[in-house]
Amino acid sequence: RFLILVILLLKFGALAIAAEATPSAAQLKRGEYIFHVSGCKSCHTDSKNKGKLLAGGTPLKTPFGIFYGPNITPDKNHGIGNWLEADFLKALREGISPDGSHYFPVFPYTTFTKMTDQDIKDLRAYIFSLPAVSQANKPHDVGFPFNIRLLQIGWRMLFFDKGVYQPDNQQNAIWNRGGYLVQALS
Repeated sequence: RFLILVILLLKFGALAIAAEATPSAAQLKRGEYIFHVSGCKSCHTDSKNKGKLLAGGTPLKTPFGIFYGPNITPDKNHGIGNWLEADFLKALREGISPDGSHYFPVFPYTTFTKMTDQDIKDLRAYIFSLPAVSQANKPHDVGFPFNIRLLQIGWRMLFFDKGVYQPDNQQNAIWNRGGYLVQALS
């Protein structure tokens, strides 16, 4: 009986994982909406040089140097194809990569931290439904000391407020929807 119970648990666990891995049409549509509202394409597609969708290379000029948007296609070698859902949530919510390094705040995790878990999961599902592109990331062109990721810890202590958007109970649903769009996605 114990063996039958174990087999049933493994079978239903595998079904649950398979169901989670296959996003619904509604989730993909919602993810596409989040993708466009949050501007993922503008930072991760080098449109000026006719780059492929989300393959990276977009130069982002700042007073500290030039940052290049990375490849966020589902490519397993150069993109985010090996990222788990938890890795994607941590990147958008906390600005921390799967290897534990801190992202530079040119990546707007300080805004994305306010997204709901469901919006982040839907966005990931949509991105993972797009074609993988095997294109290496361009290294940032940022001088010392701004190129030191460890310094992001101090920056985060001063300027990063982690947390999901909290609706204003004094305002109506339309106002709060606008607040969420502005504060969490743009």
